[in-house]
Amino acid sequence: MRSPYSVLGINKSAKDDDIKTAYRKLAKIWHPDQNPSDPKAAEVFSEINNAYQLLTDGPRRKLFDGGKIDANGRRKKKHTFVNQGFNPFAKSKTAASDDEKTEKKQKASVNTNTTSAASKQASATKPSTEQRRNETENPFANASFGDMIGQIFGTEEERVAFEAKARKIAAEREKNYQHEAISALDSAFTKFERHREKSTTQAPDRNFILDVELADIFTGVTLPVQPERKNGVKVHIPAGTPDGGEVRLAGMGDCRKGEIPGDIIVKVRYRPNEKFWIRNGELHTHLAVDLADAVLGGEVVAQTPEGPATFQLPEWTSSNHVIRIPNRGLPSLNGERGDLCANVCILLPERQNEDLKTILKSTRKSWFV
Repeated sequence: MRSPYSVLGINKSAKDDDIKTAYRKLAKIWHPDQNPSDPKAAEVFSEINNAYQLLTDGPRRKLFDGGKIDANGRRKKKHTFVNQGFNPFAKSKTAASDDEKTEKKQKASVNTNTTSAASKQASATKPSTEQRRNETENPFANASFGDMIGQIFGTEEERVAFEAKARKIAAEREKNYQHEAISALDSAFTKFERHREKSTTQAPDRNFILDVELADIFTGVTLPVQPERKNGVKVHIPAGTPDGGEVRLAGMGDCRKGEIPGDIIVKVRYRPNEKFWIRNGELHTHLAVDLADAVLGGEVVAQTPEGPATFQLPEWTSSNHVIRIPNRGLPSLNGERGDLCANVCILLPERQNEDLKTILKSTRKSWFV
């Protein structure tokens, strides 16, 4: 079973908001409803859900970080080995055979008809009853150093057999542990499937309107859907999203127990701008030109979202004439840029010009001739 941190792709220092963000991202990808043709999607989603439930439970997360429970939330079993070992006070076969030989020699020395000196010598070398009792109580009395080591730790063959038996017991316990883990996972998956089958009611979708600055449409922006809520949902508005366009967050809506979560639908609305406005899906701006430039033509400067742009104004351009500046308009979702529509506004000189007035008066007279 993988660590819940590895399942969600986060580190151990991750906070609750990071855990929820990672869970929602993975749940949206691996939800069984989104992957009806992938049989492994349900298994992966169950693993993601178990990891999320464990890490968002403060006490259980502390137990897991401390190594007290596993990724399934069960307490870890300690692998203990019972030493079947050897009684250091049990008499060795070598000591027993030595005692038997000694007793036989003692009996032979008693029954022989030797000289009194030999009898005295034999009786002097014969161990007393107290000595034999001490030898029986103390198995190391006549044992060599190798015998004592064998009595305490066992012989080499016995140690090899004990280690083999210990490895066998450990392998059986590990196999049983894995079987229990798989059985628990199967049980949890079965419960999830039953719950999913019962959850047939779709919760209603929730609709929101999000006001976005015009400048953010050129770069894309991530904003909270409900900023008044502490843990509100955030939505990413891609660059080029049109005014009135919708962004759908699948499965992120609220639901009651036994219902399938609905979606959150966010409608994008451009905030009013002093310099630019939207008309028929195109970006418009004002272009103020002098009377002389409008009549004679020439280079003029127009304001664009990226800054001032210089272009050639045709001769005899009247007010409300629309001039298109290519690749300076609104972006689209595929990365292309539209045209900026500059609406011409002719400006009179700040001071009165008598020559200009004379020319216009003469022109007016000619109109009525």
